[in-house]
Amino acid sequence: MGERSFDVGIIGGDGKMGSFLKKVFEKEHSVYVSDKGSKLSNLDLVEKCNVIIVSVPIRETVSVIEEITPHLTENHLLLDVCSLKEKPCDAMVKTKAHAIGMHPMFAPSSGGMKNQTVVLCPLKETPRLDCIKCFFEKAHARVVVTSPKNHDKMMGIIQCLTHFISIVYVLTMKNLDVEMQELVDYASPVYLIELLMSGRILSQDKSLYADIQMQNPKSPEVLKAFSEATQFLKNIVNEGDSEGFEKTFEDLKAYLGPLGKVASEVSSEFVQVVNNKKETILKSVK
Repeated sequence: MGERSFDVGIIGGDGKMGSFLKKVFEKEHSVYVSDKGSKLSNLDLVEKCNVIIVSVPIRETVSVIEEITPHLTENHLLLDVCSLKEKPCDAMVKTKAHAIGMHPMFAPSSGGMKNQTVVLCPLKETPRLDCIKCFFEKAHARVVVTSPKNHDKMMGIIQCLTHFISIVYVLTMKNLDVEMQELVDYASPVYLIELLMSGRILSQDKSLYADIQMQNPKSPEVLKAFSEATQFLKNIVNEGDSEGFEKTFEDLKAYLGPLGKVASEVSSEFVQVVNNKKETILKSVK
């Protein structure tokens, strides 16, 4: 894609990710969009463009792919931006077009592509993989190439587990009937970082986060492991087993390896930033 200009069609191009990708691609290519109420339909894009990007909610992705695949040819490149890859890729592989599952691992923002991660899942032997990979690397993004199955396995941890923990974290405080203002009054910067990250997740689109939990085939397995780990540590605490707790602590420290030292150094910078914003945070709960 970096070699010459293409006509890029983004289905769902008025959404947050679609709009972001439009800005990214239109720096080098002609971009057209279809969305609810747009002049162009999905099939108009297929006829007009040789690169098609499906950027619609998770629950709509497969049906949109199935709508357009009969009309695609070997001259098309088809990509999607779904947070899950196995089901969309199973639908995409049936097309005559070159097909690559894609997952931008970030929320769309004005910050651009620099240092952002884009996961690519090529479905066939295709020279287009190198083209799209080079396009994102030229925009200073990090590109990871993997299989749809491995992608969903990793998302079970990176998305399902992380989001689940954050939601349970806030649900626990709610069930304990803790007043948010009092909580923030007492909170250290480290605690506020945890609270702010949970708040960030809960301020997003509830349908997206429901789909991430419910539609990832790896989610039940990951949440089962989380429940078992929670019960294991809960038993240690309830039994007053300090030795067992400290051994687990040391085992996990060893598991993290050098990341532990880096985490301490980098998070210290986060702590200072949050500490400087303490008054803003306090005002938000008054």
